[in-house]
This record gives sequence, structure tokens and C-alpha cells, in this order.
Amino acid sequence: MSTARDLYWQAVGKVTPPVTRLYFDTEALRYGNWPFTSKQFAFVLEVAHAMGVELFIPEPALYERAEQWMKEARSRLDTARAKVKDALGFVQPLGAAIPFEAPGEAALRTSYASASQRALNRFKVKSAPYGSRPIAEVFQWAVQRAFTFQDTQRGVVGLQDCVILLS
Repeated sequence: MSTARDLYWQAVGKVTPPVTRLYFDTEALRYGNWPFTSKQFAFVLEVAHAMGVELFIPEPALYERAEQWMKEARSRLDTARAKVKDALGFVQPLGAAIPFEAPGEAALRTSYASASQRALNRFKVKSAPYGSRPIAEVFQWAVQRAFTFQDTQRGVVGLQDCVILLS
């Protein structure tokens, strides 16, 4: 006898989706907590795969997400070090020690890369390679404020989006 879950996934597999491929940019990865995927993002990936939709993450988006995660990890570890230092100052007169040894950057990067590869495999997501457009063409777009480039109060933005979209 089939369970409701089995029937659900069978029905999903019979649906003809309006697209054949999905590409995820850095914002979707960040929101979905890639590679430690949120339940919602995992569900999206699983349903899309069950419907026969190919899933892609451009390599520039994977790189940018890794750097975002590293920045957050360093910030949280710095906060933890400060709290340990403060607590140590408080209990040190008693002769107590509070050991705290955070992983180094190389270990964090290696662990993150492994987690990302496991997520790619688990959800059957393919990476899309960097694009190969000539830098002169991209520069012209930037100067002309074309494609993804635009003026903001911070100056001209859009290079990261351009690289991701060209992948």
C-alpha cells in the first residue's frame, strides 16, 4: 500500500513543468542557507528534480556564497573569542581557564567546500562554468551602464551579477 508521501511524489513526477532548467543566483543560495539548505530550499530543489527540471548554480554564485559564508563564520568566531576573553577575565582570579580553539580559515574553507559538494550531489545540482565573454565587452557594458550595470549612490554596480548571468 502506498503512503501519502509516495503518492505525492508520484503525482509531482507526472507534472509537466513550464521550464526545463532552473538557475540559482547568490541571493537564492543565501536565503536558502546553502549548502546547509533550509527545509524550504531543499523542498524546492527536490520538487524541481522530481519534475525533471535540471538544476544549475553558476560557479561565480557558488564562489560568492562561499565568501559570504566565510565572512559570517569569521564574524561569529570573532564574537565568540571576545565573549570567551570576557568570561576568562571574570573567572581568572579563581584560577579557572576557558579554552577556546576555533578552526582556522583553511579548515573552514575545506569543510565548507565538502559541504557544498555534498549538497550539489544530494540535490543533483550541476554547476555552470564561468562565462568566456571578452573583458573588453564587459567593460563597454559597464561604461554604457548596459546589461546589469547601473549607477547608484555607491557608484557603478553590477559586475558580480554580470559574471553570474554570463555563466
